Amino acid sequence: TLLDTRVVILIRRAMQARLLERIVFGRWDVLRGRQVGRWTGALLEEIPLLSKYYTAVFNAVYYLITAGLLGAMAVAVAPSLALGLCVVAAPSWLLLRAVYRLQSRLARNQSDARQGLAADLNETLSGLFQAKASGETAGLRSRALRRQDEVFRRESQLGWTLGLLTSFNSLVMGLILLALALWGQDAALAGLGGVGVLAFRAATSLNALVATLGNLTRFSGSIEPLEALASLPPEPSREPLGERLADAR
Repeated sequence: TLLDTRVVILIRRAMQARLLERIVFGRWDVLRGRQVGRWTGALLEEIPLLSKYYTAVFNAVYYLITAGLLGAMAVAVAPSLALGLCVVAAPSWLLLRAVYRLQSRLARNQSDARQGLAADLNETLSGLFQAKASGETAGLRSRALRRQDEVFRRESQLGWTLGLLTSFNSLVMGLILLALALWGQDAALAGLGGVGVLAFRAATSLNALVATLGNLTRFSGSIEPLEALASLPPEPSREPLGERLADAR
């Protein structure tokens, strides 16, 4: 929405300015051991993703409250049926928790690979003219893109987990209907139709909540590199010299 976009832009601008200041005024002995390209990648790629992470937190709270209220109404209409559905769906939530944990780990790996690719590209292009002058351009392409396959692999792995999260509610509903059919509970099936509207609305909010939590775990890979930038120690303050260097000769 327009509001989400505006919030993301404001957060991104503030974080880029703040973290750039941390780099510019950071301690030299800490900065010199790190790749400049990783800072560029963090400022241009990780900050927008973390901005979306913050907006996803607010969306998750909204969907959680909505799903909770509609679920409570469904329990009030048909308590035994609603509780039975929760018992049947419980194993699926254990699977969902494992998928969230896996996706969070994959997101961290993808962020590290993405920053490594940005660093390699930055360093290669920074030395392009020197390489051209010395005629050493043969290995530039392979050095610049050596992490490209890893980035592609990480993105493909995240695609599988996102697909599983997108279809989660459909899997749960299929599991519930299969369980009711196997148990031969015709009355339960009729009761399911009676609370169908509430169940449908609750499932819609739940599906949005699952997708939003999936985005949270996907964007969480950007937290660690930005925390590293935010924790850069500043240069220690030094007393100015009592006289100019030219006068000290």
